[in-house]
Amino acid sequence: MIYGRDATIEDIVSNAKRYPMMAERQVVVVREAQELSRTIDKLESYAENPQPTTVLVVAYKYKTLDKRKKLVKLI
Repeated sequence: MIYGRDATIEDIVSNAKRYPMMAERQVVVVREAQELSRTIDKLESYAENPQPTTVLVVAYKYKTLDKRKKLVKLI
């Protein structure tokens, strides 16, 4: 579990690109992702080519992601 306040987009992408250990898939949960709202667009490159063995969960709290952004369309 990663908290948006304590992490960068690069940290999230590096965790998401890891291979799972002792399991078929891994789950990466980013809580309080609204703290990353200024840099969340950097996730576009990962969203274009996601790791098939990773489930990435991005949880916003009290806000929503701007639906006009390219990232939302890729997801």
